[in-house]
Amino acid sequence: MLETLWFFTIFLAAILIAAKYMAGDSQRKKILLATAPILSLIISVFAMVAYYPPEQPGILLVGVGVTYVIYRVFTRFDQILKWGGTLYRTFEIAIPLLALSTFETPQLFIVNAAFTAVTLLLLETTRRKLEAKPAKTILET
Repeated sequence: MLETLWFFTIFLAAILIAAKYMAGDSQRKKILLATAPILSLIISVFAMVAYYPPEQPGILLVGVGVTYVIYRVFTRFDQILKWGGTLYRTFEIAIPLLALSTFETPQLFIVNAAFTAVTLLLLETTRRKLEAKPAKTILET
């Protein structure tokens, strides 16, 4: 359970970096940003399963494939953009609860607190970007 938070943070950061440098359709970029927590959670679960004994790294590749298929399904429906803020708020509540449930030893307290803080910062800044209204340009006024 402890690794869920760590994997989630790492994969969330990777997805957000990929979205930032993603070329092409801005609608797909918004959908990738809106679904980043779900996609990160899915690939995190596959990563945990892949590295528990007996280690089978091939399962992680299956997780990447499943995550991509789910992302492609989300790109077919624009409805997910309306749920983006709610989805991010849900994860902003769930991540500290997950972190609190994994404070098993004092040695891991600082590590978990750091991962939780980074995860919450990533979620909050991305949610604000998604909910931001586009600024009016000089030509529109």
